Amino acid sequence: MAEGTRRNGGRGPTIRDVAALAGVSVTTVSRYLNDQPYISAEKAECIRAAMQRLGYRPSAVAQAFSRGTSRSVVVAASGLELYGPVRTLSGIERAATKAGYAVGILIAGNEQTLGRLTGELETQRPAGVIAIAYDDPGISALARLPASIPHVAICGGGIDGASRQVSIATYEAGRTVTELLLSLGHSTVHHVAVPAREAGPGRTRGWLDALHAHGCKVADPIEVGWDPQDAYEAGRLLANDPDCTAVFAGNDETAMGVIAGLASIGRRVPEDVSVAGMDGHPLGAVCQPPLTTFRLGFERAGAAAFSMLVSDGAATSLEVAGSLEIRESTAPPAA
Repeated sequence: MAEGTRRNGGRGPTIRDVAALAGVSVTTVSRYLNDQPYISAEKAECIRAAMQRLGYRPSAVAQAFSRGTSRSVVVAASGLELYGPVRTLSGIERAATKAGYAVGILIAGNEQTLGRLTGELETQRPAGVIAIAYDDPGISALARLPASIPHVAICGGGIDGASRQVSIATYEAGRTVTELLLSLGHSTVHHVAVPAREAGPGRTRGWLDALHAHGCKVADPIEVGWDPQDAYEAGRLLANDPDCTAVFAGNDETAMGVIAGLASIGRRVPEDVSVAGMDGHPLGAVCQPPLTTFRLGFERAGAAAFSMLVSDGAATSLEVAGSLEIRESTAPPAA
């Protein structure tokens, strides 16, 4: 088993490795795994022995698609602990279930799993793959997909080279929220940026374009990770900046962390600093103060991507619009 793994450059054994060791075709191995007829006892024994020697086990995704593959789809995603990706996945699952399709999940970012499953996708032939490409792992998974497998990307701001894609309105969100804060009388808007990957114009570009359009001073964005403590520390940093009266955060969880950081230094929201986010996280409606946000259509994007994948329509790209929700976390600056 170890020898076979080393021959594959450190990744796990694949269905192709089993076929090569057993001296049969990949199709024959696939038929064996799927309990299909017309495989001789001799070949079946060779395949079984090769699997045992290599330590090969059919993946969960491959097993999910072992029967009726034309009624199955794979979702390649990462960051499923985050609100945006998990709501997008929910939209895909609801649409797929309604249409009678099974859904398998491929966790992007795990190179060993990704390398093994891309080969199996070619063999198992699901109806297609939907890549939730909001970040680098998702975009990498999209780039690794076999060209023979139909696929759709869900992204923020657009992805070059993706033949079919559904984008969420991240640029509109960044610009709209910034325009709102400027309309309230703030001289500029600070930005706490999240590590989302947007190949085209996204939330940060929307924020920047709004400031440039109004001739506002532009402070360098504060870049944070997904850890809430990062957003909290960013809030503390901004609390010590007397010129900061308005903040646009890259998502709602970050905005809530910023509010907590501001409060820890005695800066009140919105009396001293207005704070707004984006995504439409349900906790934003009940935090204190309730959070102004730009609600993105994650579930609608997931459903639209599934429809695009399985339909024969000519649509190759579309953007799912969002909507501004103004709450108590934003107000005019103190006189």
